[in-house]
Amino acid sequence: MEGPRHDAATSRDLVQAQLEHLEAKMGQHVLWAGLADDAKEAAADALERYITSRLHTRIFAPGFDARQHDADLRMRIAKLQFITPDHLDIPEEHRNLDAWARAAAALQTMAVRTTPVEKLDCILEASRHVYSAPQLNGAAPMSADDFLPVLVYIVLQANPPELQSNVDFISAFRARARMVGEPAYFFTHLAGAVYFIETLDASRLSIEPALFDKLMSAEDDNIYHFVSDPAQASPAAVLSPDPPPSISAPRAEPERSPSSSSR
Repeated sequence: MEGPRHDAATSRDLVQAQLEHLEAKMGQHVLWAGLADDAKEAAADALERYITSRLHTRIFAPGFDARQHDADLRMRIAKLQFITPDHLDIPEEHRNLDAWARAAAALQTMAVRTTPVEKLDCILEASRHVYSAPQLNGAAPMSADDFLPVLVYIVLQANPPELQSNVDFISAFRARARMVGEPAYFFTHLAGAVYFIETLDASRLSIEPALFDKLMSAEDDNIYHFVSDPAQASPAAVLSPDPPPSISAPRAEPERSPSSSSR
């Protein structure tokens, strides 16, 4: 769809108003009068998916400030790669690399989804994988208080592209009346995890303040490679037992064979 671009607040108000108007018209139509509530809700979700997917390129992160915020947040997360589960006091029984890798992959998938419902589905899938970790370890289920530190760690390791813009997009364009239940609950936790990361300092971790400051101020050119190279941000790389090679040390130059040096 072609047309004028608006700022984030105007886009939100226009799209929400149009969705509410169309849903009201649908509810008044004779074809919808006898439908069950679940069917009406599914139809309204389909309408929301259609409109937001068609408008996605114009309403997602519409301004420079949003893109800059995403870039700054992604760089900050890259600098926080030194954080371990121990720093967040995550119990051993809540750690499972397979479940965490699936959770990280689900969060990274948000970047290629174009509707609020699909992005919420990614968050819901990630959260369920986080909650599955204790069961996979044969331990008791984790509590709600235990969930947030694990989600923070998954977000740090996954470093999803356009993270803040995805949070803002869901908040702005998901129908207010249907932002309920598990998807809304876990979305609130993700937004809280992002805020935690943006305001994080040593006082909120099990780490010496001097060491935290030293690690945060360290210059590492490989961070830029980690942020820009999708292979380094894959769940298999970020959640492997060893740190990603681009973070731990520069790659050594391969030795040249005598034949290549003589050319």
